Amino acid sequence: MRAFLSNKQIQILVQSLVISSLDYCNALYFGVSAKQLNQLQLIQNRACRTVFGLSKRSSVDPHLMKLHWLKVRDRITFKILLTVFKSLNGLAPSYLSDLLKYSSNGYRSTLLNCPKLDSVIGKRAFELCGPKLWNVM
Repeated sequence: MRAFLSNKQIQILVQSLVISSLDYCNALYFGVSAKQLNQLQLIQNRACRTVFGLSKRSSVDPHLMKLHWLKVRDRITFKILLTVFKSLNGLAPSYLSDLLKYSSNGYRSTLLNCPKLDSVIGKRAFELCGPKLWNVM
């Protein structure tokens, strides 16, 4: 493939086929096991190695930075926080904005109210993970 395509063309191809698939609904990956996240990270690492023609043992961290790609865990967090930001600033659909409420602790607070949910799936819901990540930030 390298004989027919330039590095820029390979990067565009990998980004459109692999990275877009990793990004599709990646907020749903919040709270999955470390093993599953590692498998997704391996896919991203392999895509990076393909773009730069690196060997299996080469470190991809500096190359991910060159491509301006966040690691999978960071991409998930970024996507959720971006959705929270848009929801708080009226740039997201109202059904998302309605899920987020500021804490009422007597003074103007930037903290969001985190509802109490008991189920494992409930802890991965935007209504809980969004405020949780926002308050940590």
